[in-house]
Parts: sequence; C-alpha cells; structure tokens
Amino acid sequence: MLHTSPDQLKAFFDRVSHIEQPEDLFGDLGLREIEQLQRLETCYKSLIKSYHPDTFADRPTEQHSATEITKLLNSLKQRAVIKIKRNIYGEARQSELREYTSVIRTVQREYFVTELRLEGELADIYHAYYFDPTDLLKPWKEAVIKIIADSTHNPMMANERDFYQHLTHFCFPAYLDYFQVDSKGAIALAYVSDGCDLLELRRRYQAKYCSPGISQEHLFWILDRFLCALGLLHEHNILHGNIQPDNLLVQPKTHNGLLIDFLHCRISPSSNAVLDVVNPAYCAPEVFTRHFQPHPVSDVYALGRCMIELLGGHGDSLDERLPLDPRLRSFLQKMTLPDPVRRAADAWGLAEELKTLRRSIYGASIPFISLEL
Repeated sequence: MLHTSPDQLKAFFDRVSHIEQPEDLFGDLGLREIEQLQRLETCYKSLIKSYHPDTFADRPTEQHSATEITKLLNSLKQRAVIKIKRNIYGEARQSELREYTSVIRTVQREYFVTELRLEGELADIYHAYYFDPTDLLKPWKEAVIKIIADSTHNPMMANERDFYQHLTHFCFPAYLDYFQVDSKGAIALAYVSDGCDLLELRRRYQAKYCSPGISQEHLFWILDRFLCALGLLHEHNILHGNIQPDNLLVQPKTHNGLLIDFLHCRISPSSNAVLDVVNPAYCAPEVFTRHFQPHPVSDVYALGRCMIELLGGHGDSLDERLPLDPRLRSFLQKMTLPDPVRRAADAWGLAEELKTLRRSIYGASIPFISLEL
C-alpha cells in the first residue's frame, strides 16, 4: 500500500535537495552523544520508511526520485554522525529553531522554550518549539506553554486540560500536552500563527485608518466566527466564563476566530455552581450576584460587550455617531440587555440571524471582506 503520494514525494525531494546542513533536516537531537545518535537513527528510519525506493517499485519515475532521496538521506545522516562525534552538531540548527533558554521534557516530547511572552496574574505564557517527526516537510513546530503561577491553582489548569480533551475544533487552539513544572500545572498548545487578540486588532485598525474602531463590514465576519464558537461550546454544555477581548483571537488572513483561555470554564455545570467574576468590565450583571446558575446567556453578554468595544463603543453603549446600520446596533443591544431573562441566549440562533442580517444589508453573494492591517 502506497502511503506517500506523488505530490508528497516531489515536495520532499525538492526540499531535501536544497538542504545544506543535517541539522536542517534532523533538527535538535539533544545534548549527549548517545542521545543524539539514538534520535538520529529514529528520525532517519522514519524518513526512509516513507521514501524507500521499494515502496514505489511499480512506479519507475517515482522510484527514481525515491532512490535519489535515499542517497541524500544517507549522506545527511553520515554528516550528522560525523558532527555528533566531533561534538559540533547543532551549529546550523538556527535555520529552524531559535535560540532557546530552557528545555521542558515531558512524556510526550521536548519543548525548547525561547521566551516569556506574558506574565499573567494566574498563568505565565511562554513561546516554544517542539519536533514533530510525523511532518517530514516542516518538523519543527511552534507551541505555547501555559504554566499556572501558583500551584494552589493547579485545579484550574486541570480544568483547562479537561476542556481541550473534551472538545476539539479549529476555533480553539490545538491541545498538545499536560504536565507539571516545579509542581505547577502546565499545558502546551499549538501556536496560533498570524493571529492577534481584539485589543491588538483594534489598536492596529485605529492606527491605520484613524477610526475609533473597526467597520461593521469586518465585524460581521468576526462576530459570526465567535458566535459559532460559542454555539459549539454551549451545544456541549460548556460555558467559557471569561470572554474578554484578549481571549478572542482573530486571524485576518484566514478569516478564522479562536476562543482561548479556559481556566474558568464550566463543563456540565451543576445546578448549584456559579461563574467567577473574572473581569468586571465584561462580566454579565447576573454573575455579580453569585446566585445566578451558570447559563449561556452570560457568555453571550460578554461577547456582545467585546464586539461593542471593537466597534469603538464603550461598555454596553454604542455612540450614535458611529456609522452603523440600525439593525446591527439593535442586534448587539439584544446581546447585552441587563436582564438575562430578556437577553438573547442561543448563540447558534444569533449566528443564523446575523447571516440573514448581513444578506439583507449587503446582498446574498457578497464575500467576507479581507481585513488589511
């Protein structure tokens, strides 16, 4: 059975043909010689298994490419062994891996930590790289390491882990690992490339367009993405509990929106549970009472507040001078009504209503507008 497609074969041949140093293919192999040699052998065997000429015996053209790949792999392996024996392996690694400050070893893999990105009240966020032997074209991946600041809050990190193990979707970061660092709970997630949170998005937009906030054309697709994310959460009986602008990531190039930070989420909350008051600026009024049973309506309120702020409004009010269609203004006000009984609560229903509103304003065939920053 052929596991490697012709396109994969060609792409890998093109890549390996231009590799100058073995580090660019095999990546970081550790520090000790025996460890380096063992990992080199493992990586080499994985590559050979996928690209061995015998696999393409009935396809002469592709077999020739596989034969050339094998020759190149053998040569790079020999050069790697020489470098390891001379204790100089790793000098060319910077083509794929930045200089790292520490290494975190878990049961799953090693994470090469490069820098502290954010020192938070509850958790610290680090940037890291890890090696993925299953990706033969780009084995070095970026990751985010989130470490709880105080070990007494480890249950919160375990709560976030439970969420990622419970629900997987492209509107949430991909889960990689859970472990402890100095007795502190930690989680590793795939790095979200080309993304920024709503605070940074608004700042960039204001700087480029001298506007109090983004235009309603862009808000339509951004809100659509996050309503769908909320709909998915609530469908699985999960409440986020801490929706605020820096927990909403947007990827302008791919038009994707990701919801992050599930330390405070509630998975199948009991009838006597309560939501935490995390950020009062975006917290629904009923959450402050500490008597309101967790309900999707509170997440909807917080998302509405974030969207109003993204447009250039403040709190739950939109300046009348902002150039908004009155129907969109009404839509957002419905999401942020103080009374939870009167407030819209169905995220999926709101998403469909938003699509209908968009079609009525712009027409049925208008595409989502690219966001240039």
